[in-house]
Amino acid sequence: MALLTRDAILATPERKTVAVPVPEWGGEVHVRMLSGEERDAWEQDMAARRKEQPDGSFRINNVRAALTAATACDEDGKLLFGPDDVEALGRKFGAALERIHAAAGRLNRIGSTDEEELAKN
Repeated sequence: MALLTRDAILATPERKTVAVPVPEWGGEVHVRMLSGEERDAWEQDMAARRKEQPDGSFRINNVRAALTAATACDEDGKLLFGPDDVEALGRKFGAALERIHAAAGRLNRIGSTDEEELAKN
C-alpha cells in the first residue's frame, strides 16, 4: 500500500454517495458521506437534542431526522434539507427515516453505540 502525501490526500475525490430506496415516498434518496466538519456539527446538534427523561436517563430527539437532513442529497451531492427541516422530517414515516438513517450510519460509520454515547455525554 502506498504512503499518502498531503497533496494526495487533499486531491481525493469528493464524497461517496449511495442511493436508498424509499417506497413510502415513491422513489429513492441519495445519502452522502459527511466531511469532518459536518460530522462534528452533527454530533454537536445531537448533544443539543439530548433530553433528560423523568427516570434520569437521557435520549436524543429526532436522531433519524437529523441524520437524514445532514446526509440526504441530490445526484450532485447537494443537501436536500437544512437544519430547519429536521422537525418536519421527524413527522414523516418512521420506516423511511430508519432506512435512510441506517444507510447514512453505515456510510459514515455512525452506529447506535455512537448515538448512545452522545446521549450519555
